Amino acid sequence: MVEVDTKSKTGRRSGIPLGAILVDQLRGWREQQMKDRDTHGLSWDPEGLVFTTAQGNPLDSRRDHERWEALLVSAGVKDARLHAARHTAGSLMVASGTDISVVQEILRHVDIRTTRRYVDVANDLKREAVEKIASSLFDGALMDLLKPSTAPNAHR
Repeated sequence: MVEVDTKSKTGRRSGIPLGAILVDQLRGWREQQMKDRDTHGLSWDPEGLVFTTAQGNPLDSRRDHERWEALLVSAGVKDARLHAARHTAGSLMVASGTDISVVQEILRHVDIRTTRRYVDVANDLKREAVEKIASSLFDGALMDLLKPSTAPNAHR
């Protein structure tokens, strides 16, 4: 395994926003790392890597992929690359109402167009958007927008 720099400067930013549940999970993982370190009498520093073997080594990518595949099978989910989880996360954020620019920041895309190509907008959200527009146009408040103007020079 070779450690390399990130693809871009944005990949090196710190301060990743995490939900409380994930923070609790990561703290539990760190506690386990410290126990493993003490149990094995090792001198490795678990602060260098978030995910390691019990001996403090980086995770083997082949073994990690095998675990990912097993997780998909146990969850009854069709086979997908691990990277697809990023697309799913972006799509779920959009589906939950998160602004696309926030999704861009979280996924660390330099260009918003990348984010827009990256996420799928659920049909329910598309339908909801159309229904909102239709109801605001036909509820009376915006009905005047649909009527032709009788004012002189209205088409300038």
